Amino acid sequence: MEHILNCFPNEDFQGYIGGGHNWRYNLFPDYKKSRKDVERPTHLGICRSYLQSKWGFLVVKDVETDDELGLEMTKRPDSIIVSIDKDLLQIPGLHYNWVRDEFQEISEADAKFHYWCQVLQGDNSDDVPGIDGIGPKKAEKLLKNATPEEMEEIVFGEYEVRDMEEQYYRNRSLLWVLRTEEEREYTKKIESIRSLGLSREDAPAPKGSMLALWIAAGLGPSAFGSQSPNGDGSGSAACEVQHPVGQDRELSSPVEASRSGSLPSGSSRLHFFDDGYPASHLPYPRGEETI
Repeated sequence: MEHILNCFPNEDFQGYIGGGHNWRYNLFPDYKKSRKDVERPTHLGICRSYLQSKWGFLVVKDVETDDELGLEMTKRPDSIIVSIDKDLLQIPGLHYNWVRDEFQEISEADAKFHYWCQVLQGDNSDDVPGIDGIGPKKAEKLLKNATPEEMEEIVFGEYEVRDMEEQYYRNRSLLWVLRTEEEREYTKKIESIRSLGLSREDAPAPKGSMLALWIAAGLGPSAFGSQSPNGDGSGSAACEVQHPVGQDRELSSPVEASRSGSLPSGSSRLHFFDDGYPASHLPYPRGEETI
């Protein structure tokens, strides 16, 4: 933590920790199912409590930490995302990988390319199946030189020709990182929308969002189910840990900190996710050279 902060002077940072169940389980009960029986590190709970008490980490509720980063980046687009998570490359802006000590600028086109490649191939780490036979290389080949509009058509066509339209609508929703508060509010309605079997016209998603298009496919309640990965509504085992020291705190105001470092001065916001793997959102002065 101190090593990362020393790269950014005068930071305003915020840490996040995953809180368990979130809206994706309401949409797809098999989401992250392979993590259900994974043994968690013995001292994970203590580490989480330390991150909260020492660094002011906040536990996210009903969304994933990736979503919090997407929401923050929308609010503060002149920031830096510090992360090693490939899923966040669908968010435009400046990214920093502290393991490789590399900066990467993600344009709108780059972000859409990464997102649509994910929809094609799925995400094995989250148990989101894509199209059999399409991996990273083939996905990139299919979408290379395509416009964002063409990418959407190409991806839908690959699903449609295999009679997999339902999976297409499911995956484009599951793999989308939230960007707006309207989307956040909409995800809270997924359970009631699904249980009532409403149409897209009855419950339209926020404009421009990749969410809710599974409804357009005419999918009813039986398509998704209501079980959590643990089978009892208790949420993701991957994020379900004990906290022997202290208690999780709900989201509150950002933590302020000041450090010295080698980059130009500026206010920073740092976010941590996935039980302690850092991802951050740091305002960075545009036009300056990065390391």
